[in-house]
Amino acid sequence: MESSIKKPLAKGLITTADSSYSKSIEQIRQEASLAVAKFTEASKASKETSAKVISIQSYEQTAVLQKASELKPKPINWLWNGWIAGGKFHLLGGVAGTGKTTISLALVSSITTGGRFPDGSKAPKGNVVVWTGEDDVCDTLTPRLMAMGADLDKVHFIQGMKTGNEERPFEPSSDMPFLKDAIERIGDVKVLIIDPIVSVVKGDSHKNAEVRKDLTPLVQMAEQIGFAIIGITHFSKGTSGREPIERITGSLAFGAVARVVLVASKTKNEDGDDIRIFLRAKSNIGVDEGGFEYSLESATTENGIETSRVLWGSLIEGSARELLGDAEEESGGGGIKGCMSLITDLLAYGGVSATQMEKDCKGADYSVATIRRAKKQLGIKSIKRGMGSKGIWVWELPKMLNIPKDAHTRRVNTLGKSEHLDDTAIVEGEL
Repeated sequence: MESSIKKPLAKGLITTADSSYSKSIEQIRQEASLAVAKFTEASKASKETSAKVISIQSYEQTAVLQKASELKPKPINWLWNGWIAGGKFHLLGGVAGTGKTTISLALVSSITTGGRFPDGSKAPKGNVVVWTGEDDVCDTLTPRLMAMGADLDKVHFIQGMKTGNEERPFEPSSDMPFLKDAIERIGDVKVLIIDPIVSVVKGDSHKNAEVRKDLTPLVQMAEQIGFAIIGITHFSKGTSGREPIERITGSLAFGAVARVVLVASKTKNEDGDDIRIFLRAKSNIGVDEGGFEYSLESATTENGIETSRVLWGSLIEGSARELLGDAEEESGGGGIKGCMSLITDLLAYGGVSATQMEKDCKGADYSVATIRRAKKQLGIKSIKRGMGSKGIWVWELPKMLNIPKDAHTRRVNTLGKSEHLDDTAIVEGEL
């Protein structure tokens, strides 16, 4: 068969039989060399990409562990011992009208001047940052701060966002990341107040996952810089009697993420006067009970603006649930005075077993805390009657409170047949 390639017609030129295509040998070599180079480069890139993918996959699937012995333990950075801690998220909730915002301003006012907290302890001096979506900073918040002696140079209100020459309102749900630089520029920020805290959540504030997702960056920022967050919120309607954390509006995640939950409520004291109570309902880092009485007082600033301020009162003891229960009983017409009246009636004709007294008082919807306080106010002592295992504890009114038998239309005696009234021993007792 005759070859389809003829002899070169000229040096470096090859032609086919039909003379439809011709190329120099040098061109063919260059094209071949270029093709080889491209293939080599593509192959190398493919290997590098594969290596990166393997590296990323390996990183994502590797758990990082560290020995406790390699960590440096550190104490809680308390701004107010047991109540407010640097780098932690705090929640302040309560029913409407209890002055939650004013309470938070009272606490940070002490910080701006290095003043005193409600228990008399000294506050660390520093700056505070405040965002509010509910009160005007000029005619409401600033006058309150003035009335409570705050150093206004150390209070910084978040007013908005600026891009170039354009300004817009600050959106807590999306602009919090930009706040970090501003706080670091201010320096020595001790507390950030967010009122209301629900404004931080982009999605549904009743969904656990969404609340946790949106609170996490804020909490991490507080941990990194070291300031405390006080988020203000409300109690949901129709939640009386529940645990305070369960009463917080929105998802339970708000109370779960918070390291300390503080609550405020209204009640009446033994004299029937209106008082307010500020309580510690939860703490993952310290004691989780006790509180203070407080009142909201009208005040006038130096330039004649009418406003209000907090006046702190006595220390109170007990759990938030019990104390809130007392407050709600008082507002409903019951409370300690009603409980005292019931106990007096039950003991009018003599001693009654402590077990039966507790049962009767609880049956009338009084909390354990209210019963205990009523017992203390009446000066009732627990008396053991009978010896050994057959003895029982009995409540009796003090002699000065014994009521003539003919003053009552019914006789009350809840002692059982086996509850003998001999061999009496009087002791101080609790309910």
